[in-house]
Amino acid sequence: RHSRTSLHNCKRGGIMLCQLAVSATPVRVAPNRAYRRGDAGKRAVTRPVTRVGSLGFDLGGTDGDKLRPEAEAQGLVEDAASVLFATECLRGPVAQAYLGLLTQIALKASPMRLFTAYGAFFRAQSTTGAASFSDHVIDEIITGANNPLAELCALGGRPPTAIELNAAKADLDLLQNLCVSETTVLRWCEKLAANATPRRKQPASWILAAETLGGGGERSKESDDNSSTDDEWKPATLAQPIAAPARPSARTLLREQVANAWAWSDSLPALMTHWTNVGTGEVGARSVLRWTGLKTGFKGAGVGEELGSDAYLGRYGEDDDDYVVQSIVGAGTAWTAVEADFKSRPSTEKARAAILAELTKEKPAHVLLHGPPGVGKRFAMRSAIGETFGAGVRCVQMHRGDLRSLAEILCEIAKHPRVKFVLFLEMPLCLTPYAEFHNELVGAMDGGGGGG
Repeated sequence: RHSRTSLHNCKRGGIMLCQLAVSATPVRVAPNRAYRRGDAGKRAVTRPVTRVGSLGFDLGGTDGDKLRPEAEAQGLVEDAASVLFATECLRGPVAQAYLGLLTQIALKASPMRLFTAYGAFFRAQSTTGAASFSDHVIDEIITGANNPLAELCALGGRPPTAIELNAAKADLDLLQNLCVSETTVLRWCEKLAANATPRRKQPASWILAAETLGGGGERSKESDDNSSTDDEWKPATLAQPIAAPARPSARTLLREQVANAWAWSDSLPALMTHWTNVGTGEVGARSVLRWTGLKTGFKGAGVGEELGSDAYLGRYGEDDDDYVVQSIVGAGTAWTAVEADFKSRPSTEKARAAILAELTKEKPAHVLLHGPPGVGKRFAMRSAIGETFGAGVRCVQMHRGDLRSLAEILCEIAKHPRVKFVLFLEMPLCLTPYAEFHNELVGAMDGGGGGG
């Protein structure tokens, strides 16, 4: 029986590994002719013999000698198109700029188009606060927005199917392949520009600036131990509430655990645990939310209208940074005010205590707080709600115009059955029948509006 040989090609390493399966079939072998004359008449013996094959390594020269940038970039673009569940990770401005750059490389575009695309990627990446594009993609994975498996984990109630798990693992491996280092992408651009007609070489100062992208931080050695990824994930029950949003320190540990895994898919149990504990998307990342419409849903109260640099606040920095706290709970000190801040306002302190007592009930009732201007209504209400954030409560800030979208808001809330929401409506009282928004307010207080 002949030995079998399997051949593996490392995609970008330029190394050919040859793995031999040794045959144990006995082979009849003649005596060695170098024996002494007296041994020449020995009969042939039968014994197992190992047929040895060669093991070759094609180390090549440099990466520039072996790789074709346009072919590599085309493969990465195809990897991006193959993502099944985690498509939201590639829809943001940074990922779109990165894919646009890869497309220009794959097309062997002119130096002008190459470096215009690189500049767009450079600007987008520098606004995220992430040390590299890889870190940014991992953070998008952790957020889990519009990821069916992440939403299933946050929803609770049933374990994922084999199809869902396999799709999530495939996505993690595809995204890992996609995250080529910024230095490699820069070298591809330089190589194509050098081979263009006419040739183009960027100034040394430009190269120096570009080389700093993706080199903003080193991995923590403490996160090299990925033993926790072997832990079994357990689905949550509908009775288990969602926890408070993860602070930057917790996200950093999880991000490094994913980044340091041999294959990102190995860290899927840790990601599923995160999604189960804190939820997904903006609801999983913010305590104070606002309604932005059917297409965009909830956004953090501390996040701007456009997806700018403030959209990434809360992912990096110290846990108690003002900007981090603002991104999670919104602007103002009222959300984090404590009982001691009300000592000079006895009536407001009493109102705050009554509101907090109602919010901590299993089935709280509506709370209507009214009074003359300047007595501290908003301060008391926000402080009472803010004290429940540690237990995972999410607050939806509403203005009277949002009452017209109450049905849509309730439908969106129904997608998160393990999250306890507080709808915080700030508006002038309109108790006169048929006054503007009167019917909407009465309907809300009566539990109307549809959506369940």
